[in-house]
Amino acid sequence: MKKNIQTAFFYFLFSRKAVPFIIYNLSFIIFFTSCTESTKQRPNSFAPKVTEAKGKWINPDSVEKPKTILAGIPVTVKAGQPTVNPTNLNVHIAGEPKVTLAGTPKVCTPGQDSFSLPKTIPAIGKTKPAGIPEVVIAKDAAAKDVNPANFSFYKTLQGLKH
Repeated sequence: MKKNIQTAFFYFLFSRKAVPFIIYNLSFIIFFTSCTESTKQRPNSFAPKVTEAKGKWINPDSVEKPKTILAGIPVTVKAGQPTVNPTNLNVHIAGEPKVTLAGTPKVCTPGQDSFSLPKTIPAIGKTKPAGIPEVVIAKDAAAKDVNPANFSFYKTLQGLKH
């Protein structure tokens, strides 16, 4: 009898009808047990640290009595002339302009006077036929969200090869 009850229970537990029932109940229990509100008050990390002051009793005979000095009538002093600090110390008068007259320009011809001819170097190179350029279909140009100068650009995201 006991064995029949156990097999019936396990049969119900793993049947297709019981799986949604078990999932629903477990999620219900987890949902309501996980939502507990914390009643702890967080310590204020910016508050000053408060400690209790502990006093110490001192015998009045061992302490010297304070000296009392009378303040008297306050003496009034008239303010003197304020000092003026000039602010335009870096400003100077521009001097007389110096005028230089230009003469006739000198014509320098290569190969005449002390002006030598340029050194000629013959260009010997290899001729190579140019290939057909590879055509890449690119998407529209990209632009940043904040773009006051209206710049746009092409990158690998637009289809260009890197």
